[in-house]
Amino acid sequence: MNRQDIVESFTLMIEKYLARIIIRIAILLILRKSSEYGYNIYKTVKEHLYPRLSLSTLYTILKDFEEKGLIRRVQDKYEITNVGMKVIDRLMKQHEQLLSFISIRLGINFNR
Repeated sequence: MNRQDIVESFTLMIEKYLARIIIRIAILLILRKSSEYGYNIYKTVKEHLYPRLSLSTLYTILKDFEEKGLIRRVQDKYEITNVGMKVIDRLMKQHEQLLSFISIRLGINFNR
C-alpha cells in the first residue's frame, strides 16, 4: 500500500468513527429537548448534520440506546431516560464546544 492509499484509508476510517459519534450525540441532544418519532429524528439529523444517514442506521442506534437504557419508547415516540440525560449532561460539561456546535447545526438551544 502506498502513502496515498494509507492516507485515504485512514481518513475514511476516522470520518466513519466521527460520524458515528456525532450522530449518537445528536440523537441524545434532540431527545433532551423533547420526545420525538424516529422518523423526525432521522429527518433532523439528515437535513442539518449528516446527509448520508440511512433509516436503518438510525433505528440500529435507537435500538442500541434502548438496550443500554439511554432512551425508551413510549408508544411510537422516543424519549431520553435519566441515564441518557446524565450521559448527555456529562458530555456537555466535558465537551462543551463540540456539543454546542452540534446543537447549533440541529437548531437546538444548547442550554435548554
